[in-house]
Amino acid sequence: MSGKYDGMLAMQPGIGSEARPLSGLKIIEVAIWHAGPSGTAALADLGAEVIKIEALTGDQGRLTGKTGPLKTGARDTDSWTVLFDLSNRGKKGISVDLSTARGQDILRALLKTADVFVTNLRQETKVALGIDYPSISAINPGIIQVNVTGFGPKGEMAGRGAFDTLGQAMSGMMYNFGGEEPRPLSFIMLDRFTGITTSHAILTGLVARQLHGFGQEIDVSLLGSAMWLNQTNLVSSSTMQQNADTAWKRERNLPLRNTLKASDGKWIVGTNYPEPACFPRFCVAIGVPELVEDERFATIEGRLQNAAALNATIDAIMLQKTRDEWLEVLVDEHGLKFAPVLSFLEALNSDQVSANNYVQEVDHPVLGRVRLPNHPARFGRSAQPCVNAAPVSVGQHTAEVLRQHAFSPEDIQELSDLGVVKVA
Repeated sequence: MSGKYDGMLAMQPGIGSEARPLSGLKIIEVAIWHAGPSGTAALADLGAEVIKIEALTGDQGRLTGKTGPLKTGARDTDSWTVLFDLSNRGKKGISVDLSTARGQDILRALLKTADVFVTNLRQETKVALGIDYPSISAINPGIIQVNVTGFGPKGEMAGRGAFDTLGQAMSGMMYNFGGEEPRPLSFIMLDRFTGITTSHAILTGLVARQLHGFGQEIDVSLLGSAMWLNQTNLVSSSTMQQNADTAWKRERNLPLRNTLKASDGKWIVGTNYPEPACFPRFCVAIGVPELVEDERFATIEGRLQNAAALNATIDAIMLQKTRDEWLEVLVDEHGLKFAPVLSFLEALNSDQVSANNYVQEVDHPVLGRVRLPNHPARFGRSAQPCVNAAPVSVGQHTAEVLRQHAFSPEDIQELSDLGVVKVA
């Protein structure tokens, strides 16, 4: 795809409807952990060729799988973790010592024909390795380089490293649960969203290249992504000049926008607007039409003022049926908007999720047969997104990738003997 960016996007010969949407796109990655790598993993799901360059010892994510509430140690190995697989699924993994001149030559050889370069190395490291944007664009003027940082490219915190929780802290996200004690949203939700932002930035850069004819450097950060994700609460706070109250308190919510517990201990949640038009239907559905005439609940103002009493009444009624029985009554019979509140395992095995292939059955080389979340977009003509395993071994695709870039078997053996590359 590199070099084909004069004017509007053009159809590529030889790539038909049997190919995934990003087939033909080549991405080189020098990045560790999750925030940057998860963005290119999403594009690998869509068919992009992503070549991940690891150190000879491997990405640190291979070695440290236990982070926060993620407890997958029983499935992890000495050189592979579930977290690494999540961040690097579908990629080709090569192992190169970029501190050596010949290792840097390998990277430059790959970058010459690449569309995109993604890194989360610090600026001084990129300059030392000769992979800062001025150096790379001199080799490949059309390349899109995306840098992923903690706090952005400017300001006093520009050079600092960061992890998910620090970006949440700086953006107000840790008060999204309400209350006085800050709490992070788990698990690595901001890293995940920064990966989405990264993939969005990559695709925007590629479209801009097609439209305007130039490559460019793009900066993405945990902090910037968190501010974007938290936009609604920040806009509310800015508009009202006070911190938004985001606490979810059942006792003050009206039942048509609340969580409701059924007789089997399972929950449903509703969101129904306009509330005044929906409340009489709801009362009929649950068998208490007389609530509409109760002077405490006859108006929305009265319902809000007496929300605790109303919810106590509704909660007692909800214990008369199971979750599925209530959904049949409220949704199927009365057309109200309620959904089951599913656990993680229930969500993975939901019929609605399966019908749309939002979860894919994967024959994984380490995990065996396992259900994994898939990219959520569905395409009318292209082949659909597909989840594939990350490289299990450090250097698993080193020889294959180097051969594709005109390195002979003798060259590869020499580089391996010198400790410049690792071949699995």
